[in-house]
Amino acid sequence: GTNALIVIVPKRQYRAWQKELKKVEDELEKRLMHPTFVIAQRSIMKKPGSKRMHRPRGRTLRAVHEAVLNDIVFPDDIVAKRTRFAVGGAQLLKVYLAPKDKDVTKDRLPALKAVH
Repeated sequence: GTNALIVIVPKRQYRAWQKELKKVEDELEKRLMHPTFVIAQRSIMKKPGSKRMHRPRGRTLRAVHEAVLNDIVFPDDIVAKRTRFAVGGAQLLKVYLAPKDKDVTKDRLPALKAVH
C-alpha cells in the first residue's frame, strides 16, 4: 500500500492553514518522504430524534464527506463526480480533477486514492 501523512487541524483554523498549506506540505514531504494532506476536523451529528431538534447542514454525513474530499484534493479543483453502482450494491466514486496542475497531481494520485 501507499503511505501518507494526514494532518488534522481544527476546523476554525483550517482557513488560516490553507494560506500556508503548500509550504507546510512541501516541507513535511521533503523531511518524511511521504505525501502529506491537511484536513479540517469535522464532526458528524446523528439524525435528530424529535422534530424540534435541528441539525446543521454542515454536520450531515454527506456534507462532512464532501468537505473532507475537498480538503484532500485542496490545491486542485473538483470538476465532476460520478457514482457507479454495482449489482451487488457496491459504490464507486469517480472524481475528476481540473487539469491545470496535472503534473503535480499525477505524483500524488496513488496517495489520494489511499487516503480517501
